[in-house]
Amino acid sequence: MKWGETGDMKSEPSASKKWIAGIVAASLLSAVSAVLGLLNWIILREAEQTIVVRSSISRWSWQAIDSFSFLLLGMAWLSFVLFVQHYLMKAPDVRSLWGRALCVIGAQTLLLFACRLAATALGPAGTGLSQTVILIAEGALGTGLSYAGIRLLKKAGHPNNGRELV
Repeated sequence: MKWGETGDMKSEPSASKKWIAGIVAASLLSAVSAVLGLLNWIILREAEQTIVVRSSISRWSWQAIDSFSFLLLGMAWLSFVLFVQHYLMKAPDVRSLWGRALCVIGAQTLLLFACRLAATALGPAGTGLSQTVILIAEGALGTGLSYAGIRLLKKAGHPNNGRELV
């Protein structure tokens, strides 16, 4: 029985519990993705500010660029949260749910890594050892989560054999 289907609850008492557990798991994983998306929003904004300061853009334009980027990143974040919620709810089984969630969270972690790497490269000289270790850990974690998600999608017999990246 898929999560979105309803069946005879008398003959399968555990099916409804599995269905409810799947919805709860998808919602919790969506919340984790939303929180990580908020962190990405902040880091993307800082990276944008670093790029604007380092570029030849007039100082008078900085406030407008910051305001519009804040607004656009906020709308992108909200759209992404709604998409991830829908995407995870449509997972046909538990393995697909975890595979999809790991792919999404891995992609978000890699985006966080890329933005922090760009901000570090363009930012003030002298990054501490702890920041470098955190940056390397983010890259490794994002890669590992994405790889694990793709492997789970392949094992789940996903229609496009795990080539699905969000």
